[in-house]
Amino acid sequence: MAQQSVSAVESTRICSHMNKEHGPSLSHYLEYFGKVEPKLAAQSPQITNFATPSMVIEYGKEERKEFTYKFNPPMYAGQARKRLEEMHQEARKGLGLSEIVINRFDLGVYATTLTVGLLIIQLFFAVAPNDWVLRIVPWISPFLKLVLAAAGVEPTTDILAFGTKTVLLLPLVSAHVAEVFTSLEAQFRRFSTTDRKVRLYWAAATVVGGFPVWQRLRDLGETEEAELEKKAKGQ
Repeated sequence: MAQQSVSAVESTRICSHMNKEHGPSLSHYLEYFGKVEPKLAAQSPQITNFATPSMVIEYGKEERKEFTYKFNPPMYAGQARKRLEEMHQEARKGLGLSEIVINRFDLGVYATTLTVGLLIIQLFFAVAPNDWVLRIVPWISPFLKLVLAAAGVEPTTDILAFGTKTVLLLPLVSAHVAEVFTSLEAQFRRFSTTDRKVRLYWAAATVVGGFPVWQRLRDLGETEEAELEKKAKGQ
């Protein structure tokens, strides 16, 4: 029996279902198969045409663009569900995205201990008396005095203490903030962490605790991936 082309009724049903229920999959199609940058691919992707030879995905906000994906082999009637799921799996794997979804905040004992410890240290230095800071960390003052002298500023105790605290705390906090936008964001994307409150908690903890925090999120996801793979092999 000859294979039949996708009918108009089936096309309408597929477009409606995919556009309503599987927006993230359409974004992944655009990223992986269409080489569209992630932010642009996530801007209201919609299938506008679905037929046996190809499908057209429209995306973008102000200026809508189109990506045409040619089915090879052609998409015949009744094949869409299986073929689109295979495309979904291929795209996610190619993009380094996990099937595991982590939408909870769970630091665990190790990351919590380190984060609380770093928070205490940072707060301690932030509120410590100026003369005490200068006694505990005396090696920074000579360099600050040189900088202040070059700027024509009198090196008072308060100024030296403020500079010392800044030298101690600013690089650490800056490094942690950078980790939020690089390492933590990569884990959010990998494990589809979309809940805003959960993302905020992880980000705030990373600003304080740094790499143990985002590594905890990574470890949670990888543990669940291993469990999922183990179950799949056992079936």
